[in-house]
Parts: sequence; C-alpha cells; structure tokens
Amino acid sequence: PDRAAAMKPYVDHILCILPFEVKALTRLGGPPGTYVGHRLTQDPGVLGAAKAQSLPRDLSEDRVKTLLVLPGSRRGEVRRLIEPFGKAISVLHQRGHRLRLMLPTVPHVADLVKASVTRWDEKPEIITDPERKWLAFGKADAALIASGTVSLELALCGVPMVSSYKLDPIARQLLQHLVTTWSALLPNLIADRALVPEFYDQYVRPENLARQLEALFADTGMRAWQRAGFAEIARRMATDRPSGEIAAEVVLGCIKKANRE
Repeated sequence: PDRAAAMKPYVDHILCILPFEVKALTRLGGPPGTYVGHRLTQDPGVLGAAKAQSLPRDLSEDRVKTLLVLPGSRRGEVRRLIEPFGKAISVLHQRGHRLRLMLPTVPHVADLVKASVTRWDEKPEIITDPERKWLAFGKADAALIASGTVSLELALCGVPMVSSYKLDPIARQLLQHLVTTWSALLPNLIADRALVPEFYDQYVRPENLARQLEALFADTGMRAWQRAGFAEIARRMATDRPSGEIAAEVVLGCIKKANRE
C-alpha cells in the first residue's frame, strides 16, 4: 500500500499483469495503470492442459485418482511441506483411496525431492520436463500445493486444489505483521472470493488436507465451486488483443503526452 503513492512522482503509467491491479492503484493513490494481460493466458502448455481438463471426467469412487503434489520450488519450502504432504497421502490410502501421484518439480530441488519422498508409503512420479508437467496438469483430478504462482497455473488449467505453506520460525515472527491481504493466493484475489482453501503453519495438518482433497476427488459442491471460479478467472484475465499491442499503445500514448508537455 505505501509503495503505490511513493511511485506516483516517478512513474507515468504502470502496465499491469493482473486484472485487479488497476483499481488497486487508483484506490491507493498510485500512478494510473492498464491491464495488458498475463503470459499464462496464452501459454501453450496451459491451453493444452485446460483443454484436457474440459473433457468429461470419471469421478466414480472406485476409480484411481490422479493427484498432483507440488511442494514448492525452494529448498526450504520442500523441507517444511514434504512430510505433511506425505502423511496426508497416507491418510488418503487409509481411507480407501487409490492414487496415482505425480510430482512436477524444478531441477534445482529435484534431488532433495527424490531423497525426501523415499519415506512416503507410495512413491510419486517425479517430473522435471516442462512438457510432461503440462500433460500431468491435464490428467490431474486435484492438486496439493505449496502456495505460490503455481496456483494461478492450476486455476487457468482448471485443476481443483488445496494450498498450504509453512514459514520457518524466524520468518514467521518477522513477517506476520506485514501480511495485510485477506488471501495469499492469486486465484482467490482475482476472483475476489475464497475459491481455494489455504492452510498455514500449525494448520498444515495431514488429516485435514486429506479430507479437503477427498471433497475434490468427487462431483461435489466444493469441486464445482472451484471450477466455476476458475472459469471466471480465465474470463477476467482474457484480453481482446495481444498483450504486446495493448502495452505498446500505452507506451506510445505516454510518449505523445510527454512531447506535448
């Protein structure tokens, strides 16, 4: 909130990549902004996964469910979430679910992930290839994730999800007073409603995560609520022209205004 007004003397216009940012800048007394679009809305991988997710899906109780597990892209995130995620999967097995686990990750934490999941009851398929990642997104029935940008990727693909995050104790003490927004997830902020459940720190409880995921494995109101919200997000983020054209038009307008002045 403080940065918006502080930018105004130095910034003529802001090219926004999230649709709610334009109104936020006005509300906070910042420079004017124009929503130019977000690269993910035109990403071939996202579009392919979204098409796969739009097809009819068998959600019958006895079917093997495909669960995406995304414990984060930083080593600290992985270390703090891999154990409760593994325990949540164990709870799902105990409750009678048959699962196919797919764990897309990035190369710099892949070795840590591989070593960490050796303690799991069932070993996931670890994916580091970007093309296979998008194929996994298209096949998934649900996802268990570390809060982050991946939530927007999944929302645009149409994958229902449950989000978690655990701060280290020092960061928790330093940052807790700085958090002022009502949600940490972009899908929730863009939709302006609580689509995806979020669990933080001591509330990252495996038994709860498992039951939240159960509600997404079946044709439930919770699954329908998320899927309808994700469709609304895609509509809000769509642009009628390529982002580059919109941005270039804004830049040219700023140049003309400066020349007149």
